[in-house]
Amino acid sequence: MVRRIIGACLYIGIRQINLLEVLIYVKSKQILLACPSVPAKGLYLVRIIYPKNIFQSNF
Repeated sequence: MVRRIIGACLYIGIRQINLLEVLIYVKSKQILLACPSVPAKGLYLVRIIYPKNIFQSNF
């Protein structure tokens, strides 16, 4: 999924697809078939930033 999202970002950058089309695909929970999947080479997760209160319980 991440590779398809990056492909969509690249297509937006070269004006092959617009942001509205991507939002429609994501909202309808369809795979971004109109966009290429980028190769996995060098694509990795650097960090995750969580909101400070996400792990606080409400009990």
